[in-house]
Amino acid sequence: MRIPHCHRAIEIALNLLLVLATLAGCEGCGCTPTNPDAPPPPYDLGLVPASFGIEWPAEPETDAELVVRSQQDVLNGYFESNTTLRVVGDLEELVIDADDVVIAPDQGVRIQSVRIVRGRRRLRFQGGSYGSITFEPPHILATDDGGFMAHGMIEDVTFDSITVDDGSPAMAVRGRRVAVLHSYLSSNSMAFFVGDTTPIPSTDIIVADSVLESAGSGSTLVLNQVERSVVVDSWITNPVSFGYVVSGESDQTFARENVLIGGGASIGDWPGSDVGTAWFIVNRIHHTSVLFGFDLDQVEHLHLVANAVYSDRVTCAWCPVSVPDAWNVAANVVRPYEAPPTVPARP
Repeated sequence: MRIPHCHRAIEIALNLLLVLATLAGCEGCGCTPTNPDAPPPPYDLGLVPASFGIEWPAEPETDAELVVRSQQDVLNGYFESNTTLRVVGDLEELVIDADDVVIAPDQGVRIQSVRIVRGRRRLRFQGGSYGSITFEPPHILATDDGGFMAHGMIEDVTFDSITVDDGSPAMAVRGRRVAVLHSYLSSNSMAFFVGDTTPIPSTDIIVADSVLESAGSGSTLVLNQVERSVVVDSWITNPVSFGYVVSGESDQTFARENVLIGGGASIGDWPGSDVGTAWFIVNRIHHTSVLFGFDLDQVEHLHLVANAVYSDRVTCAWCPVSVPDAWNVAANVVRPYEAPPTVPARP
């Protein structure tokens, strides 16, 4: 589902722009170096800031299989760790209260709701249709030195080729190392929400090659209190509100080569936000509602580079009176509105 307008020439131009951004004060922009001895990642994220160090979820280790035919087979999440759940019948609810679990529904099977119990690790959802998926929030505890710690943060979860279409939000994430790949998320409000862990951030959030849709009562993809995120090669739709939002005390958030339909991006614009460094580059926006919301006082470093806005409502991509010295705003263009390409079908 790679975005069709991306060619090698754009990648070369993007690399040049990132080098220019480095000269302008961007720390560590450029191509991520590859380790020839490391196994290939589940998805090629392309150009990301070299300083990122984004971590992929660890894969589960399983040595048993449980065939799930009905709700009775998984009452209250009771099954052993290190298990592949081969789901062959529809379920009203699936509670995951074990580590090292693969959830592999048969074609056409529907699981209405999934709840992942706090503290669980190394889970893979391989295909399937779901109504909603919820990560339980961790317990936020005060420490003796006046700080905070998260007890029970869910870690290492991969969603591959799934459909989630009946929740508000469709997927609620509180965790570390979470990847959504080749998937379809749809909601009347938020399709993908990360948050509810203040002041502890969720970390290493990846969304790639996916479709996220909202009917508009909430923003489509929301990253609240997040440290390190990558959103690439995805389609993000919202007819009323912003499609992509970064808020709270977030840092190192990166969005590249996405198609946004309807609404654009809001970074640091929510009250009380304190965003460190954010990249929004080489995205394509078919603009019919709100376009950009950036708070000059709540974003330390913003790289708004090489985005194309198709709109009959604006004459410039972003038109502030002044741009902070620490921001890099360059090569954004506005073109006459044209209908977006056809959104890819559900997996």
